[in-house]
Amino acid sequence: MSESIPFKLLYESLNLKISLDMKNGSSITGILIELDDLMNIQLKNAIILTNSTSKLVKSIYLRGSEINFFVLPPAMKFTPILLKERNKN
Repeated sequence: MSESIPFKLLYESLNLKISLDMKNGSSITGILIELDDLMNIQLKNAIILTNSTSKLVKSIYLRGSEINFFVLPPAMKFTPILLKERNKN
């Protein structure tokens, strides 16, 4: 099975800063260092924002099923994957 565009973009974002919105209402921003096919994610130097409090953690592992959505770096809009998709339309 071929990977979907979101997975390809996440793999392209390895070692870049991303932000995640979690199902529990928290937001987490950090450097993406690992990703698996279930969208389980490991971040380093992450900031966890919950109810107007923030906490810095050296490393955090997040279960993919608990992620609502992710925000990639702005430069990702120029990746060949997205440019190719835009040209299809």
